[in-house]
Amino acid sequence: MIRRNIVHRVNRRRRDPSAPPVYTNAGLSSATITGGKARFTFATNVLISGTPHILTAATSGGAVTQTATAVSVVSPTTIDLTYSVGPVTGSGYTIPLNDPSIRTNTGGYASAAAGTF
Repeated sequence: MIRRNIVHRVNRRRRDPSAPPVYTNAGLSSATITGGKARFTFATNVLISGTPHILTAATSGGAVTQTATAVSVVSPTTIDLTYSVGPVTGSGYTIPLNDPSIRTNTGGYASAAAGTF
């Protein structure tokens, strides 16, 4: 019996294991205070899982470092954080390196940043 030649083709859907994945980190565009909440706007879309560990130094009642207790997603690039000690007034903030609660669509993290409102 005569057979056709078998054609061996590479599966194009399979990812090359030697190529590293491409992660895009989310840089912080702006940080403001709106309505007693701290609003953070990122340059790319972010996915929130849990409460981010963005620290702030409250100026009402002295320089006390506090963490966020609640988060609300305003848009894919904007989040509002509510802190444990009253409304947030003008203060500094710190985003830790590789916080697992803020990720991008491609698997990247929020870039570490520090600044003031």
